Amino acid sequence: MKKEIINNIKELIKGVMREGINHPALIPIDDGLCLKFKKDNIIIYVEYYKDGDIGLISEDYVNKKTIENIDLNREEVLPAIIKYYK
Repeated sequence: MKKEIINNIKELIKGVMREGINHPALIPIDDGLCLKFKKDNIIIYVEYYKDGDIGLISEDYVNKKTIENIDLNREEVLPAIIKYYK
């Protein structure tokens, strides 16, 4: 795992904690690491890939529906998560 990815994840965790968002679950995936957040009936997955790409998937697990599936840059990740908690 690239050191840059680990540092980005550490910064994101610090950022969500500053916002009062619970610490996410950290899940290994085949090509990187995934952070899993839960807010009411929504699950948010932020995936950091070994190649440096970052993706966000949000799902309404009660209605079994994908809300969002987007690629992000490092600066866009925290605001994309926060919008689900406001």
